[in-house]
Amino acid sequence: MTDPIDPRLIAFYLPQFHPIPENDRWWGRGFTEWTNLTRAQPLFPGHVQPRLPTDLGFYDLRLPDTRVAQAALARQAGIHGFCYYHYWFAGQRLLQRPFDEMVALGQPDFPFCVCWANESWTRRWDGLEREILMAQRYEGVNPEAFLRDLLPALRDPRYIRINGRALLLVYRPESIPDIARWADCWRRMAKAEGVGDLYLCRVQSFSQDAPESIGFDAAVEFPPLGGFLERSLLSPTDTAALLGHDSTFQGMLADYSRFTKLAAEAPAPPFRRFRGVFPSWDNTPRRKQRALIFNGANPVDYEDWLTAALQHTVKEQHGEERLVFINAWNEWAEGCHLEPDAYFDDRYLRATRSALTTAVKLHRPAGTAAERGDVGPLLELLDSRERSVRALAAEVRGREATILELRGALDVAQKAAREAAAAMAAGPAPRASGQGLAALAAGGQRAKAVIFGAGRGGERALRHLLANWEIVAFLDNDAKKQGTQLAGLPILSPPELARYGEIPVWVASMYGTEIQKQLLALGVSRSRIHHLDVQVLAGAAPAPEAGRRLEVIIFGTG
Repeated sequence: MTDPIDPRLIAFYLPQFHPIPENDRWWGRGFTEWTNLTRAQPLFPGHVQPRLPTDLGFYDLRLPDTRVAQAALARQAGIHGFCYYHYWFAGQRLLQRPFDEMVALGQPDFPFCVCWANESWTRRWDGLEREILMAQRYEGVNPEAFLRDLLPALRDPRYIRINGRALLLVYRPESIPDIARWADCWRRMAKAEGVGDLYLCRVQSFSQDAPESIGFDAAVEFPPLGGFLERSLLSPTDTAALLGHDSTFQGMLADYSRFTKLAAEAPAPPFRRFRGVFPSWDNTPRRKQRALIFNGANPVDYEDWLTAALQHTVKEQHGEERLVFINAWNEWAEGCHLEPDAYFDDRYLRATRSALTTAVKLHRPAGTAAERGDVGPLLELLDSRERSVRALAAEVRGREATILELRGALDVAQKAAREAAAAMAAGPAPRASGQGLAALAAGGQRAKAVIFGAGRGGERALRHLLANWEIVAFLDNDAKKQGTQLAGLPILSPPELARYGEIPVWVASMYGTEIQKQLLALGVSRSRIHHLDVQVLAGAAPAPEAGRRLEVIIFGTG
């Protein structure tokens, strides 16, 4: 008989997004994960940093409305519950407020469990791993003290259970001397307190040992830790090609697609292990030049991997033990989050829902009906997948058309570059002098263009382009800047671009995709829109040919 219980998705949840006195003391007043995130900078061409939140913004987890909104997004994506990181140091807790208030208030009405993140806190983000901020110690610590702090949560009807047993994860159980004794103590105390037995899981962070060896019930995959990373690292040749010659990057680059395929094809171990996936990984906000970056992470590969993990789970596990863990819901400073951002929007959430829908259809309705001789639901599923393939093919055709259009623009650009080179050969280009930038731009016989962006990025763009372009104006979405001047040039609203006819536009912003959409909506053709190299916007030396491509206007305020 077919097992009717569908797999459940549980996402790891970071409670770091609110200030605490300890972080104020260690990292500076008001520090949260957002502090690291907003300081991130791109480390090589095409590297997208910072990755900024959209739907929920820079939230504060002390606000109940924020926690409710997070749960609503997660539920819509098909996530069953959150696994909260629990920071407990021999009786002292850190970052506990969001969790404690969630338990006390009974909101959001969303399932949850706990993972004891039993690591010492150090200055690892500063490269000072040996400087301990908060030590994790076990000698002389009563195991019952740990569980006693969790009793209110374990008694909560929202707490996730497996066959009636409360689910409890430990991040590094191998660090606890005599962990089997701790596990036995926890089980006896939970039963004595009326909670019932516990379902204990070891996270496969740094050890791949069987859970039975320490008295636990199961293991939890925790990618990118635990395997496949070494086999997914880019070769030195590929790394050099991606970084370029002037990069200061000293970390590791891995191929996300390669990792997901290895993980999806991995066989089950000889013990119970719940599969895990991660949507992306780029801890530049924390580790800077020493970051680990999974290049090419995208929602499509993530959805394929999650779908495979769910299908494996249906075959490998039974009943309420059909769990898949996602790392993570909101690890923003690790570049590992499902919450919507300005780059992928909510595509990871939609991919999560799509993967779960596919797995459930294959598992229960279609499969059960087929057993009864009714193949209609299965045919419906196959038809749905065929429609998805057709939609993808249409998207590919659209991209091919865009490529043809871009090639035409490139031909125009190359022609303009040749003409500019010929003009430069006929006489020296104007050089900076005591004149203002606007006066310099007005001289010479250069092609006209505008810049979108009247901030520091726009100023850098102006200096970069002046040798070959006559910049006639800036565009900016900030109403306070419109009608004023920058470097002697007028700052206009985007619709005022029409007064210059078919003049090109240079986009000087990290949010070039959004600005391009705005320009297209204003009737500006793609061939007129050009994006500055990220090195120019960051203030680094640009590629020699970067300013000699086309006559343009720059759109962007960064």
